[in-house]
Amino acid sequence: MKRYVEQLLEDIEAAQNSCYETLALWAGRNEVTSIEDMMDPDAEGGITPEELFGIDLLALPPDSYLDEEELWELSLAFSQLWRAHGLYPVFTRHLPKRIKYNLFRDYWQQPVYPSPGDKVDVEMCDHEVCSYCDLCPVCKSQNSMGLNQIA
Repeated sequence: MKRYVEQLLEDIEAAQNSCYETLALWAGRNEVTSIEDMMDPDAEGGITPEELFGIDLLALPPDSYLDEEELWELSLAFSQLWRAHGLYPVFTRHLPKRIKYNLFRDYWQQPVYPSPGDKVDVEMCDHEVCSYCDLCPVCKSQNSMGLNQIA
């Protein structure tokens, strides 16, 4: 699996190196025409990370195939790749790398709305619908303190 991860990291680096061209092409096809378009973007106007980066979801191995070092390397590479494209993933602090990797992988086909020259925050942890809360020590500690309960 090590060689496969090395190749994936090379693909991520290539996508990161071409981020300006990729964003310029996407922005040229999806110009914002009014303030309403900025405040309430059309779901059709977004682009998935899969399309934006040119890396198919099938190329991302399931976390069970990866050891802790590979998970760490890929999570870091994904963060850098997203940031190169102006997308800033927002995670809960102290999130385990395995869960972070899975959240990136789960978000790979969700629409994002990059804005060339701007930083766009992408909320990755949604505690109400998170499928990893039973594995996440952050969610468990919040649940034990009653912070995730609806008032």
